[in-house]
Amino acid sequence: MTFIQNIKSSIYNPYFYQIELKNINFNYSFKYFLKLIFLISFILTIIFSYEVLPKFNSELKNIIINLNFFNFYPKDLIIQISNGELKINQPTPYFIKLPDVPNQEQQLDLNYLLVIDSDNEVSLEKFKNYKTLVLLTKRQMAYYDNSQKIIIQNYDFVKSFVINYEIINSFKKIVNILLKLAIPFIVIVLFIGFLLFNFFKVVYLLFFSFIILLILKILKYQVNYKKAYQIGLHSITLPVLFFSFLRVLKLSLNLNFVFSLITIVIILINFKNKNLNEEQRSSFAN
Repeated sequence: MTFIQNIKSSIYNPYFYQIELKNINFNYSFKYFLKLIFLISFILTIIFSYEVLPKFNSELKNIIINLNFFNFYPKDLIIQISNGELKINQPTPYFIKLPDVPNQEQQLDLNYLLVIDSDNEVSLEKFKNYKTLVLLTKRQMAYYDNSQKIIIQNYDFVKSFVINYEIINSFKKIVNILLKLAIPFIVIVLFIGFLLFNFFKVVYLLFFSFIILLILKILKYQVNYKKAYQIGLHSITLPVLFFSFLRVLKLSLNLNFVFSLITIVIILINFKNKNLNEEQRSSFAN
């Protein structure tokens, strides 16, 4: 039986459920379920990647633009913060011009990316007069956030800090490597997430198989717990497919109740006719 035929039979085929499953071992059904959730997870990953990756690429461009600012860090500049105070190895005030990169900084009428004035304290007037994106003073820093609001912060959160060109360059290399790996990482995370979510159904079946066992006992089928679990691996095919489709459409239902209800319906319609005649057996077998 091919995989597609297996899917069809797992949705509706009384002959498959009542006759064939008696002679099919548990491992066969478990492998079928793994193939099913692997395929579903693969398809969902492709679909949601088209939605997630463009948004990520937009953020990635902003990161790359900001990362390019590090290209303008002077090779001879060393910044040190110790005990809440900033020192540099250059005369102050020290200016780093704003690179010619299209960004919100252009809207602020700025001339400098960074100004260091380690001999003085921050004031709003001084910060605005410098026309800089970031101002570092002796004990505080001032900068524009993403909403162009001025933020003033002291260095109390920094115990000891040293930055120079070599450190910046090393940091750039690490970030560039991470950025190259980011997209495949997101795709892998999406796939693993969908796979684990669907694989959790094997835990769900540990409990739901008792309900399957009870239903089959009422319908006068003699099965044990293991066979009921095996039947469950096939009977959840339709609800797994259905809720995966809803996920694509971004619709939601009471997952546990509806999922279980669909599974029960699948079991009932495939086991309701206990005495299959030869013609029926032949038609289902084909």
